[in-house]
Amino acid sequence: MEKVRVETVTKAEDEFEYNRISPLLSDQPIKITQDKCDNCGSSLEGGFKIAVGVRDVPDPPIVRHSRYYYECDSCDEEVVAEKEYLPSKGRYGANLLAQAVLFRYEYRIPYRKVSNLFEQLYGCSISEAGVLQLCERMATTARSEYEDIQKRIQSADVLFADETPHLVDGSKSWLWVFTTDNRTFYAFRDSRGSEVLEDVLGDAFTGVIVCDGHRSYPAYHSWLQRCWTHLLRGTDKLSDNDTEAWSIYNRLFEIFEGLKAFLQTDPTPVQRLVVQSNAREELRRLARTEVQSEDANDVLTMLENGIGHWLTFVVHPDVEPTNNTAEAILREPIAMRRIIRTLQNQKGMRLHETFLSLIKTWKQQGANPYTELQRLARNV
Repeated sequence: MEKVRVETVTKAEDEFEYNRISPLLSDQPIKITQDKCDNCGSSLEGGFKIAVGVRDVPDPPIVRHSRYYYECDSCDEEVVAEKEYLPSKGRYGANLLAQAVLFRYEYRIPYRKVSNLFEQLYGCSISEAGVLQLCERMATTARSEYEDIQKRIQSADVLFADETPHLVDGSKSWLWVFTTDNRTFYAFRDSRGSEVLEDVLGDAFTGVIVCDGHRSYPAYHSWLQRCWTHLLRGTDKLSDNDTEAWSIYNRLFEIFEGLKAFLQTDPTPVQRLVVQSNAREELRRLARTEVQSEDANDVLTMLENGIGHWLTFVVHPDVEPTNNTAEAILREPIAMRRIIRTLQNQKGMRLHETFLSLIKTWKQQGANPYTELQRLARNV
């Protein structure tokens, strides 16, 4: 059977060829030496040998492979030649696959500009649609790791959660985020209701959820920590003349600061329970305050609605009293939302949630996202 050549673009054929084409990527530095003095022409042998490191990126030509197909004379089986660091299919290698995802989902570069980058940096012509296809291929392989993150957060002791609207084909959807200290899971859903929590976390979640005040959380789970930042941020727009509202807020600030000071004394579990009980009674008394001010009434209503969930952090040492962690995790997709404005379809949602989750999780775990994407790309 005639050998069929299928060209792929990736690393060089072997280590020698790779370092010949791109020596700056090898482990050994390139020595920059000089034999004679520029001033007098004398020999410089035996001079100072102080190595000054100079770093640059390589400018190699595109590296091509020819993949051979065979038909075994003994068993008539078709054999496809494989290389350890090459994807088993397709015309592009692991580096280009990984960079397509990295440029798009880590550095927010539109597909059109990623296409231009490949042409300018490598002389590799890939259309805008082609870059999208590379990301889609990677998402198919990455999905199993995405689903593993979901399984892991379902057993978290403390979970920070939040959600933000995001247009998909011009219609409102919601991008949810669930994060721990070492994993983050993003998920697009068309609802902000408690059914999303049931779908993502299951019906046996036993940890604490740190969240804002949306009703979906208490509808799903009873062990919550409501965000004190949401409770206290009303002062940003409060009139200086609203003495009723300022009186309520000042008392809330006193309680909150007092609780934080108490926790810095490393109290025993019993002390924590006693202080939590006393603080809850104080919040209940405050919530019953009769006021005329609309702003004062608003904050007291919020206080009353979450009365059982403001003080979980007092008895649980690993729980924070605010949801700033989840809000910070949402800043990246919110920045991307401002750029792209709307996702086109379900496929775009799938790519978005998959790669945002993996890249953020890798960074939380101290891994290099590009290295991890290269690893995934070799299995595409």
